[in-house]
Amino acid sequence: MTPPQVSGLRGGEPAPPGASPERPFRITLPLVAASFADQLFAVKTAAAIASNFSHSEAHLLSQAIMPYTADILELYPFPGIIRWFESPRDWYPIRFYDGVGGVQQQQQSDGENWPEQDFILPPMMASQVTLRGPEDCPLVLPEAWHDDLDAQLQRLGLDPNHWFCCLHYREPTYTHKQVSNIRDVNPDNYLAVRDHVISELGGQVIRLGHPEMAPWPDREGFVDLSRLPASWRLQFRAMSQARFFIGSGSGATGIAVAFNIPSAHTDIGDFYTGRAEDILLTYEVVSPDGRRLMQQDLFDSGLFSVFDLQSNIRAGAPYRIRRNNIEELTTAARQIHARTADISGWRTPAEPKITGRNSFLWPPQSKIRPNFVDLSALYGAQEGTP
Repeated sequence: MTPPQVSGLRGGEPAPPGASPERPFRITLPLVAASFADQLFAVKTAAAIASNFSHSEAHLLSQAIMPYTADILELYPFPGIIRWFESPRDWYPIRFYDGVGGVQQQQQSDGENWPEQDFILPPMMASQVTLRGPEDCPLVLPEAWHDDLDAQLQRLGLDPNHWFCCLHYREPTYTHKQVSNIRDVNPDNYLAVRDHVISELGGQVIRLGHPEMAPWPDREGFVDLSRLPASWRLQFRAMSQARFFIGSGSGATGIAVAFNIPSAHTDIGDFYTGRAEDILLTYEVVSPDGRRLMQQDLFDSGLFSVFDLQSNIRAGAPYRIRRNNIEELTTAARQIHARTADISGWRTPAEPKITGRNSFLWPPQSKIRPNFVDLSALYGAQEGTP
């Protein structure tokens, strides 16, 4: 088959896919990840690519992998079609146009002929959060959800006229992933962060998470969404309007990434975005030779990887990890609070922007520009040495 001919921009020259509504850029996302954050990252990556095109159409392919999968797919901000399958084996071969040899493969699926696809997002790259082009496209909640979710937040005690932040941390108790690893933290330290934000910074705090998390005592200014089963829609809406997020590397952190919320990523060992609006507070690693590595030193050491560090520890290497203490965590809270001083009430959710360049770079550039929490007031030049 010959490539589709679309009305040209100059004379009779064919326009590229995406330049015309008659021939949108077509992207396919096979969603194979199961984890909460990986699914959010995959949908966000597909949206970031599509935001380069004046007109686009997505084919979002998935099984009903997890109970939250359907709602995550609904966050895709551009035109798209969600297709459900019993197994990934039913997805391939899908019909796509390779730009050189025309349509390569074709299948009958769901009783329909699929239009040619311009790009199939490789599943192994879809959830690589640092792989971004110049766009950082936020996901968007369907408008039909807004009023009911906002009303629920207010019924739970959230003041609609005052700012709030979202908070989360990892515990090894999550029903869908009961695995302990070096990302687990001390809940009591984060309880102190909650109290610091309310009492010292004058904000409200929403805890995100799941009902298996350790219970916290109630107090004015605190809304605990983790106690509500299957409350991810409510957690999406809350995060999209939060002044900032503070928390450790875990699934709910992906919600902050999805909605472009300025974040203080704490007790962190590789779970980060590299966004200019974010700040990082790493845990401290004590190496076998006695070096204490934290912040930039840890980043430069080659140990800024949960998987690599955990593998070394399991193999018997005598690395030790010190979690962030309360003073470090509250320092991070004060700094992300100062960086978001323009927000005094509920944030207006970010809107996606379409660049209209009708092209994109692949493979994308990895943008790693970490901004570390300044600990000099605690430790002087020797960050990470309590």
